[in-house]
Amino acid sequence: MLQFASYLRRAALALALAGLSAGALAGPTYHVSVNTNDWIGQTGALDFMFGAVPGAPGATATISHVTGGSFGATELYADATGTPAAGYTLYNASGMDEVLQWVTFGGTFGFDVTFGGDFEMPSSSLDGSSFWLTLLNENYETLGAQGPAVTFDLVPAGDESAASVSYAVPAELVVRVTDGPTVDVPEASQWAIFLTGLSLMAWTVRRRQQR
Repeated sequence: MLQFASYLRRAALALALAGLSAGALAGPTYHVSVNTNDWIGQTGALDFMFGAVPGAPGATATISHVTGGSFGATELYADATGTPAAGYTLYNASGMDEVLQWVTFGGTFGFDVTFGGDFEMPSSSLDGSSFWLTLLNENYETLGAQGPAVTFDLVPAGDESAASVSYAVPAELVVRVTDGPTVDVPEASQWAIFLTGLSLMAWTVRRRQQR
């Protein structure tokens, strides 16, 4: 009976602590910062696009932690979903997904982009997918670099090779890319789970000392 009770305590402790870190398990994630001070006060758009050639393994681009100045209307094309507050999800299944997020430029806009899907599993196809961000003015003309401000290329895994993600930034003074997501401050509910785990740990230690 004592062994069973000990097992329950350890299981509860593991579940409580795991709840705090479960969200960290994801595919490759990058943080992108875009300095738009050259166009401060201008209306324009962050144009997110994600696509693949026919036959490429399935993949998703999930955009989260979207921060920056003033956001306007959101235009979603093909299978893309989301809002600035909730984040966006783009898929490569339809050939090309697009999120056109209208903004008032000025300061730094930032977001995390996480890639996942079948492209991470071994496949006989070497056809990849690409994700890119272009800055547009209100007339849909490209701002800054002649082309995308940042491009990510996804190469699917092969029988003897792992999937890979590479990125290119033509305008280093405008865009910064770093590996890893934005670090979140735990919410109240997360702290409650964490404290529950610590309490269980302390209770287990006291029980052992009393024996």
